[in-house]
Amino acid sequence: MLGLRQISLVCVVGMSLLLSGCGITQKVGSLSDRFNPFDEDGAAQRAEAKAARQAKKAEAKAAKAAARADKAAAKAMAAEKKAAAKAMAAKDKADAKAMAAEERAATAAETAATKADTMASEAAAQLDTVTAPVEAATPEMPAEAPVESTDTQPPLPPVGDIVFDDETPADAPPPAPAEVQTFEVVVPEDDYVFLPRLVTIYEGDSILWRNNSGVVHLFASIPGSDPSGAMEIEPSDLDVGARVNHTFEKAGTYPYFCFIHNRMTGKIEVLPR
Repeated sequence: MLGLRQISLVCVVGMSLLLSGCGITQKVGSLSDRFNPFDEDGAAQRAEAKAARQAKKAEAKAAKAAARADKAAAKAMAAEKKAAAKAMAAKDKADAKAMAAEERAATAAETAATKADTMASEAAAQLDTVTAPVEAATPEMPAEAPVESTDTQPPLPPVGDIVFDDETPADAPPPAPAEVQTFEVVVPEDDYVFLPRLVTIYEGDSILWRNNSGVVHLFASIPGSDPSGAMEIEPSDLDVGARVNHTFEKAGTYPYFCFIHNRMTGKIEVLPR
């Protein structure tokens, strides 16, 4: 016979099995209710829940896309502002450069105008010095061809040397030779001067200017030196190594200068033959 302890143990085991069977039955019933194909309400609820989950995922993706779009728009706006700032800085820099160039051009023009006025004043002063009246002396004429002074003859031009500031008077010219001659005036190498600066010749003689310097010159009569307004020495280009010849047919004093380097001056004294 079973003891009381054993009977109690059998009862406990039986009760446990009974309760376990009930739990399995409930789980099976719950699963069967969930996956029952004939349960239309459950299927709709499941579909609705799935759609809600998908919608939530789509909404999350849209939110991420919107955030990325906002970030891209912010970057584009920042880039636009940066480009505008660079463009403004470049414009300001260009305006500053243009203003500086304009100021330099105005300064250069003012300097050139001042220099031109100074050069004109110096040329006028040199003209006054060159054309200043000098006591005339009658040249010694050849014995075989004496020239008598008459009222119809033009007055003799000055035969005494007109002395430049840095020049020593030359000797008196010899009597006029029977034949015409050619005299040479040279621009020395690496110098800005006509040598000799003063040449005395006779009517019909010629002057040959020769440029030995490495600089181009343009010489002519000093404007206003002839009361008639004429220019005995027309503007002549004296290129490097070039030669220019001119014959003086009329007695007179002919100061000349270089248009390019107006401190280069010279003078030709032409005596009656």
